[in-house]
Amino acid sequence: MTAGTGNRMAEWIPSRLRRNGPRYLAIVDALQNDLQNGTLYAGTRLLPHRELASRLGLSIGTISKAYAEAERRGLVVGMVGRGTFVRHRSGSGSASQSAHSAAIPLDLNVPPPGPEIELLSERFAALPEHPDFRNLFAYLPHQGLRRHREAALQWIGPHFTPPLDQLLICQGAQHAMSLAFSLVTRPGDTVLAECLTYSGMKALAAHRGINLVGLAIDREGLLPDALEEACKRTGARVLYTMPTLHSPTASTMSRQRRIEIAEIAERYDLLVIEDDVYHFLAPATPPPVAALIPERCFYVSSLSKCVAPGLRVGFLVPPARYLDRAVLAMRATAWMATPAMVEVGCGMIDNGSLWKLAEKRRSEAAQRRNVAYEILGEGLPPVGDADAAGFHLWLPLPKGWTAGQFVLSARRDGVNLAPPEAVAVDETSPEGVRVCFGAPETVRDLRTGLGILRDLLRVPSPSALSFV
Repeated sequence: MTAGTGNRMAEWIPSRLRRNGPRYLAIVDALQNDLQNGTLYAGTRLLPHRELASRLGLSIGTISKAYAEAERRGLVVGMVGRGTFVRHRSGSGSASQSAHSAAIPLDLNVPPPGPEIELLSERFAALPEHPDFRNLFAYLPHQGLRRHREAALQWIGPHFTPPLDQLLICQGAQHAMSLAFSLVTRPGDTVLAECLTYSGMKALAAHRGINLVGLAIDREGLLPDALEEACKRTGARVLYTMPTLHSPTASTMSRQRRIEIAEIAERYDLLVIEDDVYHFLAPATPPPVAALIPERCFYVSSLSKCVAPGLRVGFLVPPARYLDRAVLAMRATAWMATPAMVEVGCGMIDNGSLWKLAEKRRSEAAQRRNVAYEILGEGLPPVGDADAAGFHLWLPLPKGWTAGQFVLSARRDGVNLAPPEAVAVDETSPEGVRVCFGAPETVRDLRTGLGILRDLLRVPSPSALSFV
């Protein structure tokens, strides 16, 4: 067995395979033993199946079974197009990271574990007693029940109060975005977006064959001058933007910036798809762009980001002229959002529990962001008084580091970060990484992960090292 102790990326070949039992299990046991005795490190890239099979004189199928079993045990992680890597092994770390834990997850943009499961359990348990219970499993209006849409308007408000009949309840925000894109784009069309953008939007663009053009940003997000220049240069008719707690940068547009974006949209006959899923974390922010130009803006919101990813309840408010087509698209793609799921989510709005949960999320976000600034403050822009706190931030990288190098180095040291290609529109996007601080179960885990990133930033990048 060989494994480097410097860059920790050298090859690993198991030695002393036990003779009894299946060969694939002997390989997994050898890998686990080398992890425990410290001769194999997190981040080590395992040899490709065919090469390891050749080295050991075994079949490719045996190696595939070994890697699959190792991943099932949490020893390794497979990355499509990159290979299989050894996962972080925690020895004397926090209690929540046992010897069989994975890397510290700073790649998932979710709130920390809270009372959401108990709240959801209560709501689901109460469903059979609901007087309309049987009807929740029937064919219902494509836009959703009126009382559900009334609850949705409460969640969206008070800065934006569209007509009740103009709102559709969808299967999450991603579904709402998909409906909007299906109404205003065709394969080959050009869509404008921030040069760093939401990964789900990139997936939608790829799925629909859309050409994305990235626009320059600053601390407030999209630059109006960049938007106007792109409108002139490309002739694009659609803009996707996230003005509040933008993902991945966490920027929030001022009122004046939103007005400027709206004016440019009107000047160039631009349709806007506004993603406002984080508004509950920033109640003091200005009204959405949709409140300024409702006749040309598709507004998207959701309950999932506040409650839980599996609560697929989203909202879409299209411009009035697109309403009939939006309802038809809803019928074609899902018929309706799952009524029982919507009843649970909107019931949390009606009984007040969602508002209390949102308040708790805001408090947690502020606490964890403060921890992030305490540890990574040297590399972060200063926080303004009006800045909203979410569960992510953008970490610019020092000269010499590329985002790809940093992500792989962090993984080697036991921290998961989202790969740069997930959010970068093109090669001109600024070098940096999104750091999410909601997924670690405890603040102690978060501190450990952020400390690893801080230490990485203090050493030369791999490209700055010379070898003889």
